[in-house]
This record gives sequence, C-alpha cells and structure tokens, in this order.
Amino acid sequence: MLAVANVKADDIKSSSSKFGSVVALSAPGNNIISTTFSNSYGFKSGTSMATPIVSSAAALVKSYRLDLSMRQVGELLRVTADNIDSKNLSYAGKLGKGRLNVFRALTERTLPSVRIDNVLAKDDNGGRLLAGSIINVYLDLKNYLQPVSGLRVSLRSDDPNVSVFGNVLNVNSIDALETKTMIGPFSIQVGRTIPENSSVEFRVDLSSADGQYQDYDFFSLDLNLDYVNINTESLATTATSNGRMGYSYQGRSGGQGFEYKGNQLLYEASLMIGTSRTQVSNNTRVNENEADNHFVKTASVRESQTDTTVVANSEFDDSGNRSPLNITVRNSVTARKDAENSKYVIAEYEVINKNAATLSNVYVGLFNDWDISDPAANATAYDGLNRIAYAYSTKNGGAPYAGVKLLSSTAAPAYYPLSNSSGFLSDGAFTVAEKYQTLSSGVQEGGNSVQRTDVAFVCGYGPLTIPPNSSVKLAFAYAGGDNLQDLRESLEKAEQKYISRTAADRTAVLSTYPNPVTPRNNNSLAAVINLPVDATVSLDLYNVMGQLVKRLAANEAMSTGAHTLYYDLSDVGSGIYILRLKYNNKITSHKLSVVR
Repeated sequence: MLAVANVKADDIKSSSSKFGSVVALSAPGNNIISTTFSNSYGFKSGTSMATPIVSSAAALVKSYRLDLSMRQVGELLRVTADNIDSKNLSYAGKLGKGRLNVFRALTERTLPSVRIDNVLAKDDNGGRLLAGSIINVYLDLKNYLQPVSGLRVSLRSDDPNVSVFGNVLNVNSIDALETKTMIGPFSIQVGRTIPENSSVEFRVDLSSADGQYQDYDFFSLDLNLDYVNINTESLATTATSNGRMGYSYQGRSGGQGFEYKGNQLLYEASLMIGTSRTQVSNNTRVNENEADNHFVKTASVRESQTDTTVVANSEFDDSGNRSPLNITVRNSVTARKDAENSKYVIAEYEVINKNAATLSNVYVGLFNDWDISDPAANATAYDGLNRIAYAYSTKNGGAPYAGVKLLSSTAAPAYYPLSNSSGFLSDGAFTVAEKYQTLSSGVQEGGNSVQRTDVAFVCGYGPLTIPPNSSVKLAFAYAGGDNLQDLRESLEKAEQKYISRTAADRTAVLSTYPNPVTPRNNNSLAAVINLPVDATVSLDLYNVMGQLVKRLAANEAMSTGAHTLYYDLSDVGSGIYILRLKYNNKITSHKLSVVR
C-alpha cells in the first residue's frame, strides 16, 4: 500500500493534495484526461487521478519484473522517484521520495530500499514512556531491493518535547530481503512538561558509505501514556484511565485492543453505568465518529507487579457528563504471569456514590464490540449456567473465541446482544436511552440468533443500590480461547482465582458473647471467629496497656467459616480488654468488658 500525493505538471504540489510523512511518492494529478459520465471524456484533478497513475505503473513494472513481489514493486517505484523538494520548500520531506519516474523504475536495478520493519521502545516504567524518562529505541530494518554496504542510520525529531542523543549508528551491510534486528539503542530524553498521550514523530535517515544511496523513513511514539499495556503468554491488552478496555480512545487507538495469540479480536469495550433512560455515564460510542466522553480520569493508571501478577489501577469520575450520577470509579485490571492462567484478565470496578442520598436502580455493564476474523460473519451467545457472554466467527472453524464472564454474585446478571444489521446499532447511532435499555433488560433471549453479522453485546449487573459515601464492587473476566470449551475453561480459572483472591482480601470477623462478660464458671466467654479462608489462628487477651493477659489459642488450624470457641475468664479481673485474633499474618481486634 502506497500513499500518493498530487502534483501539477511543473512538479509543484497541488493545493488539493494532502501531504506528510505517510506519503510514499507523488504523481501528476492535475487536469488528467479520464472517462466521465454519459460515455464521454473530460479532465479531472486530485489525488484520485494521481493514484491510478501509480497503480498502472506498478502493473507495468510487475509485468516486466516477474521476479519481484508487489511490496518490492512498490519500493522500486518509490526509490526511483525524482526528488522535487527544491520546488516545494514548504513541503520538503512531505511529498514522499519524489515524483514518479516510470522509466527509472523499469531500467534501474542497483538501488536498495531499507525500511523500518519494527520499532521497540524500552524504558523503566512499564512501557508508559513517562515524562522525564529516558527511552532506548531499537529498530528492525529490512532491505527490499539490492544489497547495501556501509549503511549509516541516524535518528532525529523536530518535536521540542524530546531530545535524541547517541543518534548515529553504523549497520555495515544488508543483503537483499535481509532483516537486521535490534539496531540500537537510540536514546531519547522525554521532556518533563510533555502533555499526556503525546504522539511524537521521529525521522530515520539512511545512507550508504559511498553516498549512492540516501533514504528516510518515519515512525511515531505515543509518550507519557495514561494507559498501561499488559502482555501475557497468550494475551495483549490495555488498561486505561477512563473506563475503556483495550483502547484508550475511540477508533481503535491508544492501546493494544484485545489480542489472543496474535489475533486482534476487539473493536471497542467500555464501561456504562446508568439509573434511567436519561442518565447513563459512559465513554461508549454515540456513532462511528463520536463517543460520550463522560468518564474523566482523577488518577492516571499505575502498574504494580508481584512474582505472580501484573495489576493496573486507575480512578475516574463522571464529571464529563452534563447529567452526572456523581460517582467515582476505581478500576483495576489484573493479569497473571504463569502460562496456565495467561488466557484471561480480570477487570474490577468499585463504584462509589458521592451523593448525600442513596443511588437506586443502578445498572453497571460493559459494551463490547468484537471483530473476530471477518467481522461481517460473527455471532454472539450467552451461557446462562456459567454467566458467560461470548463472540465467535461463523467462518473458519479454528477462529478464536472471545468472552466475558460475570464474576460477581451479588447482583442479577444482564446480557443484551447487538448487531450492525438490526436493532439499536443498525442506524449507526447508540443513544443514552438505548444504552440504558441494554443495561437494564436482564438476560435477553435470542443470543444464538444474532449471527453471521457484525456483533456486539452488553453484559453486566443490576439493579443495585448504593448508599451515600458507600460503594459496590463488580468484576468481569475477559478471555480468549481456541474454541468454546477452551474459553469456558479459561474463564472458570479466572473465577477460581478471583474467588480465592477476594476471600484472601476479606477480613476475619471476631465477636463475643456475652459482652460484658461476668465470669462465674468455666466457659464463661464464647468467642465467634468467622474466617474468610483456611488459616492458622492465634487468639490472645490484652489489657489496655498492651500487656498480654492470657493466651486463649496458639497456632490452631481452622477451616473457612464460623467457629465458636468457649473460654474460662474466671482468673481475669474487672476491666476493659482487647481480644486480638491473628491469622495468616493478619490481625483483627475486638473490645471486651469483664465485670465482677
């Protein structure tokens, strides 16, 4: 694929032509004779006239050089173009290598064409390329045409937010169709005042030692990111600061989407929270070109790692909504590092009510638009037994499956299938009222009938009630699978890990009766210990000075659940005491009165 600019007969850029680093070459596009309506000829101008001249040149070169691939044909057209920068000083370097020269493309056979094949940017903050950091950039370069020796590679940028140093490297030689990997590093200092999510363009200049070959290529880096890319053995996805999953922005940008074993499965995923047909806070599409940008970050996503997990945490509110619910959302996305659990990530949302009054009739869900293989041949369905909404391709039996499992059991589930061929999305719009209906309609039947089309679905929970200054936590597992059974097994593992983690996060409950206690005989105190997990338990009685009075239990193994233990306090004097429970390196305490 080549981007073509339009120049006039004197090689001056036409006023109607686009320009920039994406342009590969230019071609005549002004007053070009062409067929017109009603069986006649006429003169037309524009890039729509310049492009077919390059296309026909490509066909001509291919017929003459059967040994070349079409990528090589394109590179040959590009490197044999005549430089016209001197006639377009304001657009130097922005009209590609020059104006197409078909004669040169057919007759010259000694030119190389070295292009960027891959860019790897490394830093010390999880790939977020933050303000003030130093980035090491490595390039993979591929030569599509003739060998080149004594190749020098340099890097520069005109953006004032970055500084490049150590920017000239000698690569020596690259043979025809050879790729040289990890050329570098080129070091880049990111300015401390650079705005978040700044896209910075870099130019790579290439030249041979004898000066016969000179070329350039461009790449861009998004710097000072407020999103975190997460990679496991099987998945690549992105945690954002605004309630979206996979991509930080509408239009599949600002992130990795949701890749399963190298297959991109996701078009859009975003959080929606609503209480009525007129109040839904979300960052979901309004149409293909616009979105409701209600969620505004209050804390950019931050990544933390343990030996077993990668966790990205962020916080945002709905201050971008003209009719806000006045909520704050804390979001965490967790991935596991081991291969056995590499096919899923867990997304958890804590919705906090900032109002003085209770929020009632709250629905929380995620809009998911999947594009698996051929998007026009997708299907969606719901597995009610396992609370899994999923999508798959109706073509190519081996195509991956994508699914979302509802992990929270505290609220009723919701699933609403959608497609571009019928229903809400068929007119290209997605209104607030329609979003609320998808959230609040429970589990809709007919999921298996939404197939062989471009599908999406909403899955979530509700209705919920959130008291003032209180919150609810809801969790979803995203996964990919080789088939439906593989998807189910991965999501089952996600659920087990989530249950185990949330149980470990819960605190044991310690209570006593009676309280106050009046010791008169043996077993005068009943201590009730409710454990969230199996644990080794110690129970001690302390006075208000922090001194140990009596050890009631020492390193006793107890199972998950409630245990009632009886103790004799006849040897304990009147006063206020602290009963301290220690289990699995955690401590909880309970105040106790003894009266004689």
